[in-house]
Amino acid sequence: MYLRAIIEGVKRLGQSQIFLSTFPQSRTYAKSGIFWDSWIEYHSSFYTITLVSLFDIALLLTNAVFRLGYSERNSTEKCVMKNSSVKHTAVKQSLDGLKKLITPHEDKRHLYVHRGKIQNPKELDWLKLVHLLQETHPDGTPDVTFDLAYGEHAQKLCETIQEESDTLHDRLSHFFDTLSPIYDEKFKVICEEWLDALKQEVECRGLTRPL
Repeated sequence: MYLRAIIEGVKRLGQSQIFLSTFPQSRTYAKSGIFWDSWIEYHSSFYTITLVSLFDIALLLTNAVFRLGYSERNSTEKCVMKNSSVKHTAVKQSLDGLKKLITPHEDKRHLYVHRGKIQNPKELDWLKLVHLLQETHPDGTPDVTFDLAYGEHAQKLCETIQEESDTLHDRLSHFFDTLSPIYDEKFKVICEEWLDALKQEVECRGLTRPL
């Protein structure tokens, strides 16, 4: 379940990059007041939320594989990464790598999710301001080709996302590589426990064959 959530999350990050790279000039969007700025804000915010969530899901997966016993609510960074079963393993190091990647995005994500505030790059806020001024005072503002300016800003975002995606893929691969041996070990223990329980149940029910 958690593994699939990580895979789907990575897929959505790639989709965010595609969405940001082009803005469909739709009359429906224009009638609804959706222009380049809204398009960039929406998809960059979705990207940020998804990226940060991948670390949370990695903690949930770690909790499940190590069989730490925490509830989803309590599978926090502090509980999972400082657990005695985890903190001296390579898995802890791989989680540190993921944490380092998402840390620059955490404040932006928290502001949006918990306060409803969008923290834009200064360049985007400047474009929005000039765009607004040009619409209200067309004779007193700089002459800016906004489709081109917004498109260039979106392209820079896509380049940044691509760099982060490459790093994310490397760190997730390392995370899975370090987690896999733990899974194999725990799965073997689970199978042995299940077989022991099955044998006991068979014996209790008197289903064993006489010698």
